[in-house]
Amino acid sequence: MVNEMKKIIRLSFANIKKHKKESVLLVILTLLCITLLASSVSSMLGIKKITPAMVEGSGCFQNFIYFNQEYYSDKYLSFLEEDERVESFDHTGMVTDIINVKNYQDTGDNMLFDISFVPESGERRMENFVKNADFQSLEHPIYLDVTNREKLEISEGDEITFIRENKEFTFTVAGFYESGLWVFGTKAVVSEEDFANLENYMKQRYEMIGINTVPGTDNNALLKEFKASADEMAVNDLTSAVSTMSYEDSLSMNETNMALLSMIIAIMAGVIVIAVMIMIRFRIVSDIKEQIVSIGVLEAMGYTSGEIACSYIAEYVLIALVSAVLAIFPSVALAGGLLGNAASSVNYGGSVPAPIAPIIICILIILLFVGLTAMTRALSVKKYPPVQAFRKGIETHHFKKTFVPLEKTKGSIHIRLAMKEFLQGAKNQIGLTVCIAACTVMVLMGFMLGSFFSSADRILGSICGHELCDIRIEATGDIEPEAFAKELEGMPEVEQVLQPAVGLGVKVNGNDSSMGLEVYESYDKTSTILLTEGRLPEHENEAALTVQSEKQVGAQLGDTITVEYGKVKREYILTGTVNCGVDPLTAYLTTDGFHRIDPAYKSYAFDLYLKEDVDQDAFADLLRERYGKEIAEYKDGEVTGDTLEEQIRSAANNEMAKAMTEQGVSYMEYAIRVGDEIITGSTSAMMIKNLTFVEKENKEIGNMLCVSFAGISVILMVISAITVMLMLAILMASTIRKQYRQLGIMKGMGYTSKELMFQMAFRIIPVAVVAVAIGTVLAILLLQVVNVYVCKVTLSAAGLFGMDLIILAFCFTCAYISARKIKKISVYELITE
Repeated sequence: MVNEMKKIIRLSFANIKKHKKESVLLVILTLLCITLLASSVSSMLGIKKITPAMVEGSGCFQNFIYFNQEYYSDKYLSFLEEDERVESFDHTGMVTDIINVKNYQDTGDNMLFDISFVPESGERRMENFVKNADFQSLEHPIYLDVTNREKLEISEGDEITFIRENKEFTFTVAGFYESGLWVFGTKAVVSEEDFANLENYMKQRYEMIGINTVPGTDNNALLKEFKASADEMAVNDLTSAVSTMSYEDSLSMNETNMALLSMIIAIMAGVIVIAVMIMIRFRIVSDIKEQIVSIGVLEAMGYTSGEIACSYIAEYVLIALVSAVLAIFPSVALAGGLLGNAASSVNYGGSVPAPIAPIIICILIILLFVGLTAMTRALSVKKYPPVQAFRKGIETHHFKKTFVPLEKTKGSIHIRLAMKEFLQGAKNQIGLTVCIAACTVMVLMGFMLGSFFSSADRILGSICGHELCDIRIEATGDIEPEAFAKELEGMPEVEQVLQPAVGLGVKVNGNDSSMGLEVYESYDKTSTILLTEGRLPEHENEAALTVQSEKQVGAQLGDTITVEYGKVKREYILTGTVNCGVDPLTAYLTTDGFHRIDPAYKSYAFDLYLKEDVDQDAFADLLRERYGKEIAEYKDGEVTGDTLEEQIRSAANNEMAKAMTEQGVSYMEYAIRVGDEIITGSTSAMMIKNLTFVEKENKEIGNMLCVSFAGISVILMVISAITVMLMLAILMASTIRKQYRQLGIMKGMGYTSKELMFQMAFRIIPVAVVAVAIGTVLAILLLQVVNVYVCKVTLSAAGLFGMDLIILAFCFTCAYISARKIKKISVYELITE
């Protein structure tokens, strides 16, 4: 038995040594396959440990309830105090927004940042915040999540500036810490005074309740009961004012978000597995046919067909074994990188070791796969007895049909010769077709997503799903909306004014998830709410939903849906599907349609569309001059004025702004006697609650999407290109070796090396054309899944066709370059032989 194994291994090593280049290329291809597969599987399993590690390391609560701050009341906590399932709970205020971060190194480049701010006392209640955190020695201290150290390239003692609507907030980094579960971007802890200041300027202000429950509790059921209890106690509608996040939801959401890149890499590994299988099968068949006489000699010398077959199996298992050994380090490194990236995406900065067991298992699976693949083809050796082997496999002398006879050549002889060789071996090209088709799908998906998300303007103009004006004014309640809208529209810089709904939320068909609500008097004047089918609502009994909303509530065009706002429910006919990739859970009604639910509804928001030559910043300053600054700026502004009267009015404005922001006051008046003079005023001069550059802010979000999809597209294309390149290199090397004498004879007849290289490369064109056609169809079908469940991604037929041509040209170029070994064929050596 030992001697037999030595003989088999000796034959295997001899064959590997004989075909060094092809063996090296196959090692690289298998190495790439193992690395991608093992690292993706390891990272996906490692990802499952990140969320529990965040909870354990930070001591944070596991379940959360988020109230819009203006709707929160401590009375809602009575439900948690009385419920036996609740082990502990606490709450804190927080503010969050996507804002710009100014580079402390003054490079001029700002970074768009999704960040939340929490006061020191609140963070200490919600989790194990840094015990020795010093908020006294610095004027404006800030503690950042540890993942931001590298992301922002910042260190302790550095200054960091956040910019919100031209208002700058500068802090000094006091330290870094590892935060717990968080769904609002990254988190920062600031002093109580700085937090109070930020509350006035940040868009989204929440009261966050953290809850721990006793083991075995159905957390989703508990949170649902809490919302029902709060709805009963609330005066206002809480549909859009309250959201919940159970620990189970956090686990699922984090794992889904973190695993996206690993899943893409796993798909790439699957494509390379197909390529490895095809190349092994092709090489074994090619080797057997090339060495058929040698096989006959070995059998005549006493080797059994089983031993010869085992030598082929051992050859590829040895190649895979070398690949596996070489792949261990890069697999662990890439898995660690994927886990680090995944952890960073959920703002976890703790240690994330890559699981080794999945890597070892994947390596063993690939070895087994390679062995079985080799065995299925190597056993064909048994079909050739020694006598037949000596005749080079010819069973009987026969003459097959001649395809594309040369005597009928009218065009290029080289193309005809290439087609002749292709047709004679057409049945052997199925595997190559499958592999190129799979790579084509990857390349085209990368191209389609990358080109569609290539610019913020394209994204916002196609899948925003919301109306994007230049400037949005959210006014105080002390105005007449229609008159104010006409006044704004009468300004020479303004093209048109629309009155949208802001902050409304509804439920559809009884679904627990709250949806945002867009309300316009008429959608004829909107420009960035685009449909995939149907039409936008026109009548009071009509509604539209986004692609994702339709799927979530199980509705389709023509259905009657139930819209719930507070305790009021009304039925609407679904008339259209909106293409939306930003805040995708949204419903659309007309103003008359929403009046069916809330007859008292009035919009105090005004979307301004400026004429082309108007500078937005300059016009915003004009609005502030005419209608007053935003209320938050009054609240924290200094008392100014040259005269006593001006100083009194300034101080009064500050106090009224505090009452409006902190106590919800909508209108105030004052009268102050100074000597014989009475100074009066009211909030009528403070008409702007918030002023937002809507299109500019959304364009920054679009730029973030561009960067994300650009990275994915590049990864897909690069891995596909490497796979095709290695595969064609192995294919060409085997084919040239197999047809060595034939090519030498053609050289002797006068064909140049470049002509033969062209013929060899052109043989794969029919295969590539079929494969690219199949891959294109599959990519378009795969894109339909995105169109149905996410958003409609439009594509250019010309761009797709151009990409197909590039793929074909790339395949031909790789094949042509790989065929350069033909230059080494010597006619003199053949004659000598």
